[in-house]
Amino acid sequence: NPGYYDITASDLSVWHVPNDTPVRNWKDAAILRYHTETNFLQRYGGNLCQLFKQYPVEYNKGKCPGDNGPSSPISYDFGNAEKIKSFYGPHTHGLFWRWRILSREFAKAVWRFHSI
Repeated sequence: NPGYYDITASDLSVWHVPNDTPVRNWKDAAILRYHTETNFLQRYGGNLCQLFKQYPVEYNKGKCPGDNGPSSPISYDFGNAEKIKSFYGPHTHGLFWRWRILSREFAKAVWRFHSI
């Protein structure tokens, strides 16, 4: 997908959409929608390809709390911190993306949501 390596962007938006939902229905079907507003991607090469090169997704990489990889505050378009918490577990807090895969439960998730 050229959007991964060829399109330069400043910020990132994520929509959680159920599998097999037609693209035309994504906005209405999304259970969460949120984005950064901090030029997050520009600090790490301007696209997801460059971000993954600098911070490859590897389980149990880094050390908590000092080496969590990059993070960015998020703003909700649909949903909120409580909804995030209900999906990801009791020790989760909204508002930030963390890039490294670290959690008390050793969850195998790419994004870890918690406050700093």
